[in-house]
Amino acid sequence: GARMYLDNILLLRNTMAKYCLSPCFTYCMNLLGFEGLFHQDSMPEVSDEGKKVLKETLIKIGELD
Repeated sequence: GARMYLDNILLLRNTMAKYCLSPCFTYCMNLLGFEGLFHQDSMPEVSDEGKKVLKETLIKIGELD
């Protein structure tokens, strides 16, 4: 069981790293219902492609419906 959770964490981490970690963290937290900005103001927003991939990844690992 622990292996599955580790694989999910690594998949999400690798996906977030591909699209710029800090803004991706903000996007994921917002999708999960936590409002706010969790990265520096000077960083770019996540691209539309990145948002799509992140949302699909969160669904795949069971964090979103």
